[in-house]
Amino acid sequence: MIFDTHAHLAWCVVPKSTDTKTFAPSLPAQAYLAVSTTLKDSLETLHLAQFTQNIVPAIGVHPWFIEHESDSLEVVMSYLANLLQTHPYATIGEIGLDKSIVDRQPLSMQMDWFERQLALAVHYDRPVSLHCFKAWNEMLRLFKSSEFSGVRGIMHGFSGGAEMAKQFVDEGFLIGVGPTYLNPNARRYHQIVEAIGLDSLVIESDAQPDSDDPKCSEQLGKVSQLIDCMAQHLSMPVSRLKAHLWQNSRRLFMKVSKDG
Repeated sequence: MIFDTHAHLAWCVVPKSTDTKTFAPSLPAQAYLAVSTTLKDSLETLHLAQFTQNIVPAIGVHPWFIEHESDSLEVVMSYLANLLQTHPYATIGEIGLDKSIVDRQPLSMQMDWFERQLALAVHYDRPVSLHCFKAWNEMLRLFKSSEFSGVRGIMHGFSGGAEMAKQFVDEGFLIGVGPTYLNPNARRYHQIVEAIGLDSLVIESDAQPDSDDPKCSEQLGKVSQLIDCMAQHLSMPVSRLKAHLWQNSRRLFMKVSKDG
């Protein structure tokens, strides 16, 4: 069993009708966390999940896409709160902080959007999928605070190094292992996996359409390659690793999954 904990499924197949039921059997994994980046994207993700039992939807506004929201922060947060209330199986993501875009999205603005979405995670008791680039200390300070210390979730595409990864694990987060792991030269990424231990890892494709793979089929299929590669590096049977990653994912999403 494979749980892909980060895929932009609404980008890969924009749902138009109930014929999305035919989409699920073609997916290579047995369960997915389908993440969103905007309010519009969130609605499409929820629609897709409505017709596919094996998809857990994550809704929210990514820091790269704050400028795409035509409504104010207050309006968007109110809308997201309503969606979380009416969709008890929905989680929150992809949200976070990114210092590479401060020229167009100041960190203070990103922080406003991030903290408000974390507050929703606390209020509705939902896990989060987190994007973080070079803002690890700022993010850690939030999770060490009394206001957000109970937030749980996944650090997606983590690039902060093994020691920083351990600090997020200490705060209750899982580390998402993505396609970068397949690069034999990504030694720093391999060290993160080796350092934090099997109980804190999940697998992710980060599938999103491009000109060579418009329906994401090739990217979605890489999760099996990732598991094979990890098993080889960690010197363990593929079946054992696969079972462990599945249990880690299910443990995080058990309270919100549609099938319990």
